Amino acid sequence: MTGYLLGILGFISLFVFDLLSFYNKNKSKYVFMLIGVGALVIGSTLLALAESTFSMHIMMRILFAIMAVFFFCLLVYSVAIEVGKNTYQYHHIPKLVTSGTYALSRHPGVLWLFFFYVSLGFALTSYALLLGALVFTLVNTSYVYVQEKFIFIHIFEEYPNYQQQTPFILPTYKSIKAFIQNT
Repeated sequence: MTGYLLGILGFISLFVFDLLSFYNKNKSKYVFMLIGVGALVIGSTLLALAESTFSMHIMMRILFAIMAVFFFCLLVYSVAIEVGKNTYQYHHIPKLVTSGTYALSRHPGVLWLFFFYVSLGFALTSYALLLGALVFTLVNTSYVYVQEKFIFIHIFEEYPNYQQQTPFILPTYKSIKAFIQNT
């Protein structure tokens, strides 16, 4: 239970990071980013170490481990590289990212995080991580919904247009086509 609670605390801390970014509290916001990421990592580690395992062929576990690494790399790329360099790191005025993985959906990190936890859960044969994939995806989806309603709509003048053009989380044929054309 502690692992799930730490993960939820992580998302709450990341939301505080967003609020502090919104109010230009640049010195204190990174403390909440570190707390958020740290809580997710520690919570996930506790879930991975839980005794809730099942049996699976080693080759399947290896395949899922490779997939977990792949989705983790996509998560870091989308959230830290694509968004980080455009909104949090180098600009006093945040820039809306609508290309790259953000042409697929407005919140591709939700997908990558879900598939990371599912893949890791199967790689480690952990029921706790598979349940964590569901719990953290529900919390993450709520988090990005609140981001859209209370933060992004006020930060980015062009956000309503982006909302009309790009799906919330699940890519569509149109958004996949836009992603391929812009890549």
